[in-house]
Amino acid sequence: MDPTTATTENQSSTPNGVGFPSATADMSAFAAPAVSSDDSPSPVTQVASQTDPSSSTQTTTSATITPETVTTTSSSGSSSGGSRRRIIMIGLVLVLAVAGIATGTFLLSRPQIDQSFAWDCTLYRFEVDQSGSVTALNGSVRDLPAQQVDIYINGELSVTFDVPALSSGDSSVLGVVPVPENSSFTWRAIGNKDCDQTGSFGPEATAQCSQVKAFTVDWEPLTTTDLTTLEAGELVRFTVGGTTSRGSFSAARFTINGELMEEVTTKRPGTDEFYYEYEIPEEVTDFTIDAEIMHSEAGWI
Repeated sequence: MDPTTATTENQSSTPNGVGFPSATADMSAFAAPAVSSDDSPSPVTQVASQTDPSSSTQTTTSATITPETVTTTSSSGSSSGGSRRRIIMIGLVLVLAVAGIATGTFLLSRPQIDQSFAWDCTLYRFEVDQSGSVTALNGSVRDLPAQQVDIYINGELSVTFDVPALSSGDSSVLGVVPVPENSSFTWRAIGNKDCDQTGSFGPEATAQCSQVKAFTVDWEPLTTTDLTTLEAGELVRFTVGGTTSRGSFSAARFTINGELMEEVTTKRPGTDEFYYEYEIPEEVTDFTIDAEIMHSEAGWI
């Protein structure tokens, strides 16, 4: 219903009781004044009287007017816009706070490794031996993380090994890389985080012992027959030398009649032969003598 409502009441009637049509007043004259949006207006009732000249009948009209309530909204949108900006700012703060907590948790949960120092590659190193065995050694004072290492043989990538994290003083055999047999080769090991070492090998050294000889203490040679004539308590000197394609000899040891004697490093004068001085035991006339010589690369041969 329209908020402006007009109600008309007929206040007179003809003497014979026949009613006249009711008259509706022009309500434009009773328009409600503007009401401030800050107040809650009460309904206003206005009354108008009208006399019909032909019948001398007076008609009284009353109208109840309820003013419209006007709500004023700012067109600038500054209030709602400010609210939206505040909501956005609060959301950004919450997102940054959650991200910060997540980052802090991640950093606390991962192992902390100081990356501000250079690895000491004279102490942390890779080694490849002549058979192709690859070893990683951490001789530094720091625990170092895992990495990978590429192994090159004669300039070509041969294999990539996973290197475990190594505590200070630890080492790990990584595996074996194929290498040429009985020939020279070069190798290079490149860590994907740090350290790069190289090395090379020539052909494997060949070395062998020379024949065992027997001498008197005056360095007079003795034959096998001479040995059988020696008496108990006499001294004899056994010697051994060797030949090699590379490297050197540093010691010798003798096994006489099944008994291993102590290692010797003294040499027969003017030669590279090592000797051992032996006292002939009682009731022994037969001798079985074996000798070994220590080579700088091949070991005991």
